[in-house]
Amino acid sequence: MAILDAHTVFGFWPARRADISPETLVRTLRQHGIDGALTLSTHGIFADFGAGNAETLELCAKAGGLLKPVGTVDPRRFVGGVEAIKQLSEQGVKAWRLFPELQDWSLDSRAAEILLETIKEVGGLLLIEAAQPGEPSRVAARVAALDLPTVLLGVSGRLMGELLALLDSAPKVYLETRRLADPEVIVALARRFGVDRLVFGTASPLQYVSSARLAVETAPLSDEQRAQVLGGNLARL
Repeated sequence: MAILDAHTVFGFWPARRADISPETLVRTLRQHGIDGALTLSTHGIFADFGAGNAETLELCAKAGGLLKPVGTVDPRRFVGGVEAIKQLSEQGVKAWRLFPELQDWSLDSRAAEILLETIKEVGGLLLIEAAQPGEPSRVAARVAALDLPTVLLGVSGRLMGELLALLDSAPKVYLETRRLADPEVIVALARRFGVDRLVFGTASPLQYVSSARLAVETAPLSDEQRAQVLGGNLARL
């Protein structure tokens, strides 16, 4: 069973003293038996997305297949964003992460809409934080209109009602399991929508891998279902 992590980062994090260097990321993944992970440089979040994407590609090329690149763009700048998505797609980048929660912009802006349309055009997968009440619904409404496959990161059991409602009408929206926490929440979602809507992610090395794995590994799932959540679903996407 291959374990694939949909959510890792490396670089620096303002106001956090956590060690999230490339070396720490690689060591952490190997220590915890993670077979592959999507990752991106935080330089692309907090400084320049072009430089950040270049750092991401460089590290992934050196990681011996352990890491797969996630691209990012910033609607606040917009210029060069569409071109970056198309160019990196040609270089093999399949997943894209946007950061409205950290960069203070709205998915409702025309700039964001154009970038989302471009990610859809190149056949990309979107990863985006949706941790606060109402955010999963807003994201789902936007990406459902584009038919864009999307993994909602940071969702938790306290949003259970909202998640149950939106998944019915957004068949290409998937949930990261990291903060679902309670194995019963995972089982309830799996019974209603199937385990193929659940994707394993850790936010390593900012967060602990062991806590992210615990709920999935202790949930009363079959071995086949657990394998899907821990890696099969992300590989398919």
